[in-house]
Amino acid sequence: MLSVKKVISLIGALILMASLLLACASTTGTPDAAGQGQESANKEAATRLFKDAKGREVPIPAAPQRAVVHIMPPRRSLWA
Repeated sequence: MLSVKKVISLIGALILMASLLLACASTTGTPDAAGQGQESANKEAATRLFKDAKGREVPIPAAPQRAVVHIMPPRRSLWA
């Protein structure tokens, strides 16, 4: 007969595997009416205006795919 620790470990492992499989599952089907309303609102707001540190307004996509960040390295004279 299996001990209690083994049974609890087995149940925990099964729950973990099931949650991983459910997290990777794709949903296919038609969106509901509320989802369609949000989709049309998102299309209207395809870009947003962003105000940078110098006060310029720059249009950026509402859902950017990639971002580039440029940070200047610290100067050694500041740390010396």
